Amino acid sequence: MVRLVRILVRLLVAFTVAVTALSMVSAIVALAKRGRFPDDTEPDDDELDLTTILRGRKFRSEAKAFRGGRLISWQGGADIDLRGATLDPSGAHLDVWTVFGGMQLRVPEDWRVRMRGVAIFGGAGSMAPQPEDGDPGPVLTIRYRTLFGGFGVTAEPDDEVLTV
Repeated sequence: MVRLVRILVRLLVAFTVAVTALSMVSAIVALAKRGRFPDDTEPDDDELDLTTILRGRKFRSEAKAFRGGRLISWQGGADIDLRGATLDPSGAHLDVWTVFGGMQLRVPEDWRVRMRGVAIFGGAGSMAPQPEDGDPGPVLTIRYRTLFGGFGVTAEPDDEVLTV
């Protein structure tokens, strides 16, 4: 029994050292690659190409026909608000990457969201309505990959809109 405990402790220490080393290497690589990722999306663009590396970011879209795009959070965080956007009638596809980081995506209450992807030592989830088989209408399809990070989708009323 004592031998098993020693083995488990050694494995835990080795895992902790490996994760720490991976995190440090990831930070160095992120710094080196920081300028190579485009990050020039405007609020009225119909396709997103946003990157957060070693920083935080808030972005609100007001796209008239949102078609998707790419979101990357590498040792950073992002709050992406799509509640001011209108989904393209043919739907949209969004690729999401989080590496040692996190991202929250806010969509309008009436958007239907389909998610698929892989989370390694992290998590992803959606509180948005999911499309049912045979349902007509546009769908936001999200493909995510997260490593030591998290990604979440919420469907909420738009509190940014003022009613008079």
